[in-house]
Amino acid sequence: MKAKAKLYGPMLLAALLCALVFATGVMKKPSEFELLNGQYMQLAGGKTRYAVADGDAYGALSSEMAGLHLPIARMGVEWARIMPARGEIDETAITHYRAELEYMRQLGIRPLLTIHHFSNPMWFERLGGFSKRENLDDFLSFATLCAERFGDLVSDWITINEPNVYATNGYFFGDWPPGHKSFSETFTVLELSLIHISEPTRRSY
Repeated sequence: MKAKAKLYGPMLLAALLCALVFATGVMKKPSEFELLNGQYMQLAGGKTRYAVADGDAYGALSSEMAGLHLPIARMGVEWARIMPARGEIDETAITHYRAELEYMRQLGIRPLLTIHHFSNPMWFERLGGFSKRENLDDFLSFATLCAERFGDLVSDWITINEPNVYATNGYFFGDWPPGHKSFSETFTVLELSLIHISEPTRRSY
């Protein structure tokens, strides 16, 4: 039991640090989760429901993970930050994320990069998000951009985190943005959020 207790502390800390590194970065343009968080803060008297690490905290967090001798760590990029408007690329955000990835590699940590982790830019959400097939090119363009700009630093990828969880919580239960409760829309979103698996291969990029 003592051995398990000693191991549990570092493992828990590692999990928390990985979660924080995933969330690093203050967005110039909000995602729908940021807006929802603001609504919860108003309802809860200023208490936030979701915690987001400071955009400059990645150095300390990565150093903590290196101290735990973690060989690989998961982090994510925020679509709303990299593409604050449709067709617009924020080069400052690209530079910021490259600095994170480079620092992790300098410390001997291999980045596992998540391209989409539940949140969409508001401009994509207003277009209907993954509920409309004609919007898929926007996400595929973002995924391609990530591969082009971060591919020299990343060899391990998660394209969309848990598409089933994203679809059911946002479109069936209505607990997450956009808060819909539609059985048919849930399956549409799930189908379209999974198309990234075959579509890039078909296009050969």
